[in-house]
Amino acid sequence: MQVKELKELLKRSHRDGDNVSICVFRPGTIGGTPAVPLKSAYAGFDWDQGKFLLEPEAPVELVDSDVAARNEPRLPTVSTLALQQRLVDLLKNPKTNSDWNNAIRLFISDVRRGRVR
Repeated sequence: MQVKELKELLKRSHRDGDNVSICVFRPGTIGGTPAVPLKSAYAGFDWDQGKFLLEPEAPVELVDSDVAARNEPRLPTVSTLALQQRLVDLLKNPKTNSDWNNAIRLFISDVRRGRVR
């Protein structure tokens, strides 16, 4: 993107009160787009001549996919068979609604964390 394209987009925007943020990649998130607030914007000089730089409030590190894969937290997985066994146990020994609610809440938590395969 060139500065003239950014200027045109900003000119067409009618949302002057919005906060400016930079999208960041964060796999597995639910909800709004992960983003970091913008701290500053300025024209580069010296080695950055010919660049218009956007500076985020929080540090954002560029990581290649191999490094990202190595640093990704290893969560234990819950197989669908184990999940089925949990539900069968509840069916055999029906208890209270809270037991069902807890089982469903645990399942949703496991899915969100990517622990169900």
